[in-house]
Amino acid sequence: MAGFNYAKSAQTAARLIKRFGQTGAIRRKTKIGGTDWNPEFQDIDYPCTLVVTEYTLKERESSLVEQNDRKVLISTEGVSIPALPDNPASADAPTVADRLVIGGNVLSIIHVEPLNPGGTMVMWTAQARL
Repeated sequence: MAGFNYAKSAQTAARLIKRFGQTGAIRRKTKIGGTDWNPEFQDIDYPCTLVVTEYTLKERESSLVEQNDRKVLISTEGVSIPALPDNPASADAPTVADRLVIGGNVLSIIHVEPLNPGGTMVMWTAQARL
């Protein structure tokens, strides 16, 4: 029996997020110069495609999800972000140290969860807060 084709699932997720979503950005504090002892950082926006949804009542029950939190589905397609200096695994992936820019609003990332079955990155789901 052949294994499940997660790459095809990743392509489907990217297509649906692009079709029903919007353009946004992952804002990361990125080193732009300076020295190892005195680095210079700047907030840089890295484009992404995302879908903003509401949390259901069931998801809010007995959880840390606040009233104005949004569930954000972020496509992996075309995301290119440099790694954080203290976290090499953060390359091309949003983290709680980043922000999301959606429709002119800047939201904090409270939690981010990768959907990575079988080692194939499909998308990220972020809990975002104004």
